[in-house]
Amino acid sequence: MYFPMKKSRFKPIKELPPVNQNIIFDEFLLLDENGKNLGKINKFSAINLAKQKNLDVFLINKNSNPPVAKLVNYEKYRYEVEKKKKQENKLKRLNSKSMKEIYFRPSIGIHDLEVKVKHLQEFLNDGYKVMVSLKFKGRENQNKKQFYKIFDIIKEKLNNYIIEKDITERERDTFMIFSPNKKVIDKHNI
Repeated sequence: MYFPMKKSRFKPIKELPPVNQNIIFDEFLLLDENGKNLGKINKFSAINLAKQKNLDVFLINKNSNPPVAKLVNYEKYRYEVEKKKKQENKLKRLNSKSMKEIYFRPSIGIHDLEVKVKHLQEFLNDGYKVMVSLKFKGRENQNKKQFYKIFDIIKEKLNNYIIEKDITERERDTFMIFSPNKKVIDKHNI
C-alpha cells in the first residue's frame, strides 16, 4: 500500500563542501593554513597531517587537475562564512527596504502628528529613508500652500536629520524625503 509522504516544514540541509573523510579524491594538491603549497599528497597522509596540527582538510577546488585542498579550522571557516552571509543579508535588507512612506492629511490633529513624527524618528534611527507625503482631496488641492505649516512642524521636530529632498509638489500630494544622519549611517554600516 502506498502512503504519500507529507511535505517537510523544514528547509533541506544545504550540501556542505567535502571535508576530511568526505573528500572523494585519493590525491590532491595540498595547501597549508598560510597558503603555502605542500605538493601532491594522498588523502590519508593529508588527514594525518591535519590531525597533527588540529586542523581539517577542506576541498577548495574539485574542478582543477589535480584537485586543490587546504588545511583549515573548518568550524572557524564555517563561522566566518555564516557571519559574512548574515552581513550581506543585512545590507541587502537595508538597501531593498531603504524607503518608508508616511501619509498625512491636511486636517491631522496635533497629537496624531506627534505620534507619526515619533514613527518617522524610529524609521530614521533604523537606517531607513522616509518619504513624508501630504495627501489632498477636492478643494484642498487649490490651497496647497496653506497646509505647508505641517511640513514646517515636521522639519522642526526632525531638525537633526538630513532633508534629502525638500517640499516637492505632485498632482494630488506634496512630499519631502528625510534620510538618517551620519551617526545612524555609521551605526548600520550603510
